[in-house]
Amino acid sequence: MWKLFDKIGLNSADVGVGFAKAKLDAGAKLRAQNRGEEAIAMYDEVVRRFGGASEPKLHEVVAKALINKGETLGQLRRYQEAIAMYDEVIRRIGNSTEPELRRLIPHTLLRKGTALQEYDRFEEAISVYDQMVLMLKEATVPEQRELTVRALIGKATGLGALNRVEEEIRVYDEVVRGFGDAKESSVQELVAAVAAERGRRQMRGSTSA
Repeated sequence: MWKLFDKIGLNSADVGVGFAKAKLDAGAKLRAQNRGEEAIAMYDEVVRRFGGASEPKLHEVVAKALINKGETLGQLRRYQEAIAMYDEVIRRIGNSTEPELRRLIPHTLLRKGTALQEYDRFEEAISVYDQMVLMLKEATVPEQRELTVRALIGKATGLGALNRVEEEIRVYDEVVRGFGDAKESSVQELVAAVAAERGRRQMRGSTSA
């Protein structure tokens, strides 16, 4: 298949996007087979070929390649490299006005926060989650509301890891108060999990006191 793309040429943005998406799909299959290094090679190929492209649709596939590479590095426990990939995504698209690129920013920040926590950099992770919440404070789209809740959960988890339990519980309260009447099933499930975790954390605190 790759020889076919090479024969056609990648000068057309549409052909380039088709090639890049095929590489992303191949990378996803390799990741599913625990062949992380080979998946990374696929993502690197997309960035190498299209990283300097001017077309917005190619900017999107390059950003997705970098995000997927970051996720793969995280799976390989190479968290510092994963964080660097997410920073590169933000550097490339952080000031974009294109809706599809703007949509990728909170997804990237959520993954960066997770990688920072895995690397025990909890204060930095909390800062990233705060940035996400601020970015999405006016969100009405279900996907963005779910991302807000996930960011708050990440923040609470970081606070708990730092043994700042009272602050952790306050964040859980913020989730329940702000999203307890959510209509989206994905958000409802997250809020239910938060309410349960809040109860457990408060019970542990009472017991230890």
